[in-house]
Amino acid sequence: MFSSILAREAGTLDSDELENWVRLKRVNGWKARKRFNTVKEPQCLAVDSSDGRFLLLGFRREFTIIDATPKPRHVSMSQIHQKHLGPRTSIVLDALWYPGDSALFLLGVSSRPREGEVQIWDTDRLQCESRITTGEVSAMSMSMCSNRHELVAIGSAVFGNSIGLLDLNAGVVTQKMEGQNGRVSSLAFSPEDEHLLAAGGDDGSVQLWDVRKAGRAACVHTFDSSKREDTVVIGDVVTGYGSKRRSWKRKRNPQRQPSAHGDGAVSKLLFAPGGRYLLSVGVHAMYTWDILSGLCVSYSTFPAKNRHSALNAAVSLDQDLIYVSAGLDVGIFELFESLPTRYFERQHFASIALLESNPITEEIYSADSEGEIIGWTSDLEGR
Repeated sequence: MFSSILAREAGTLDSDELENWVRLKRVNGWKARKRFNTVKEPQCLAVDSSDGRFLLLGFRREFTIIDATPKPRHVSMSQIHQKHLGPRTSIVLDALWYPGDSALFLLGVSSRPREGEVQIWDTDRLQCESRITTGEVSAMSMSMCSNRHELVAIGSAVFGNSIGLLDLNAGVVTQKMEGQNGRVSSLAFSPEDEHLLAAGGDDGSVQLWDVRKAGRAACVHTFDSSKREDTVVIGDVVTGYGSKRRSWKRKRNPQRQPSAHGDGAVSKLLFAPGGRYLLSVGVHAMYTWDILSGLCVSYSTFPAKNRHSALNAAVSLDQDLIYVSAGLDVGIFELFESLPTRYFERQHFASIALLESNPITEEIYSADSEGEIIGWTSDLEGR
């Protein structure tokens, strides 16, 4: 690493060559650096966005906070803090940290079908500061760039196929946005625009919303995978866009409801850095959408032999690297590429259920169905 920097300073290595060298080392150098086991399968995983220190995991009837800063390979129990929520609470369905402040976090919990609440917790005291009844919470999201509102977007059974906006200052749901075709399964605010919210449903639909509006008027785009350029197909894998070789156009059914993922629920939504492109992850595929045009610009998937379970994804701090898990594998995709360029070394012995990135420490955390969590770090020699 240092030799490349010295070569750049001496003028024998240009900036593009240095950037490509660092990028190649980063892609090829991911290693498992941290391990800890919670024994039970986590339902949700959130990374502290202020300094990247804490991991928040939700389980049935309890949650766990892990201090992920220590360097030892196996994290000791002294760095793991568990809190039982009591017999009335059956499951923690979603969790998120308050943007820019690790002192507070939110839990979406459910006590029984269609019943639940959003809880606001103090991290230091591990004490619930507020409870807001919302019904069973299927997804939550807060804007990371907002300085004008403290709204939590919520998908709840009480709202039916609508999205509720919870004002933390008022402690009530102030408005609803109607038009989602099915149960809300994933939500994500834009990293660049505090008013843009993406929502995915169990029926495979993906929509973009403007939270300044209410009702159906708030819908900006309903993404449809049939609205895309010609696609080159080899076998069962889509390999690119725009080519005329063996290209085809999907015939449109005028009675067909617009759908982003026709093969099942949307498991995760992420905005690529810069906020121009939205990634939606389904059971077998990941789509990339241009939020300005509303069109699908790329389609990505694992090879069929690796596609044994639903996909999950995390976005790195880099502009165009995406990490996607399927089964025991984590693949590294470049933005707009259809197949992974590299894979992480296999370290999990059970299917990977959750995958999150830590933009502060540039780490990736993966959690499997048996409760083992691995922290991955890219090994840049000499850094």
